[in-house]
Amino acid sequence: MPPEPPLVDPYAGGAPVEAREAGGASGLAVASLVSAVLGFVCVPLLGGVLALILGAAARGESVRESRGGARMATAAMVLGGLNVLGSIAAVVALMLWTMPGSLAAPPAPPPRAFGPPPGPPSPLLAPPMAPPVAPDAGATGPIASVDTGTVSTDIGRITLVDVDRDSGTLRQILAEEQANAERRGQRLVLWTVVSDCQPCSGVAASLPDERMQRALGGVRLVRVSVRDFLLELSAVGVPTDKIPGFALMSKSGRPQDYVHGGEWDEDIAKNIAPVLGQFMTGSLSKRRDPWQGVRRDDETTL
Repeated sequence: MPPEPPLVDPYAGGAPVEAREAGGASGLAVASLVSAVLGFVCVPLLGGVLALILGAAARGESVRESRGGARMATAAMVLGGLNVLGSIAAVVALMLWTMPGSLAAPPAPPPRAFGPPPGPPSPLLAPPMAPPVAPDAGATGPIASVDTGTVSTDIGRITLVDVDRDSGTLRQILAEEQANAERRGQRLVLWTVVSDCQPCSGVAASLPDERMQRALGGVRLVRVSVRDFLLELSAVGVPTDKIPGFALMSKSGRPQDYVHGGEWDEDIAKNIAPVLGQFMTGSLSKRRDPWQGVRRDDETTL
């Protein structure tokens, strides 16, 4: 039986298959692997894309021409795919990291200020310590009297008057401030405080609040230290045992009504304003500590 004719490759010029030697590694396979490596070193994403394209071409070439490098091309394609996925993930992460800053809300506007423009020292938290200066008819803000040392400040619709021990006797101060109140159509309220008093500071900080402005609108609030005028306060009938205290003064210089900070809880405008508002209108009927009125000079303590 005659031997079978050898197989020939029509794409190789009719040479027998077993006689053709396999060629070396494909140049495309080498290029794809180099591109994959460069994708991780210096050209991310682009190197990965080239590795995928060149690797696919190298695999096709190795199959058609029976050349080596198929495994090299496969490895390059795997590395190129990982490079592409990693590059896309990095871009997405960068976008997510920078997006919150670009979408941040604009800063809130500064809070509105009430009363006179701020400046040292604040007339709200403590009586001014600077020496009195002559009044200026065209000036705004605190106005000091050379004779008495009193300093008055308009805080919205409330006039706050601070006096010190050198301002004169309490009766003189009340008489002068009562005259000032009548000239401006105000009601006179004596506010008793002491230094380092947190409730007193809470009331002072609440004065610019609109609720306090409604409660004490048209009031001339004279703030005095109990330690400076202790005996004189007792003489005119103003209680001094609970601070802060508020005495609605009559034209005769005696208190018509009195209330203290024990009538509300936390010292904030939300709690203080309703009590002082009813106090000023004479409608504060429910009190934790009702005032018993001014003791007459001829009364004897039992």
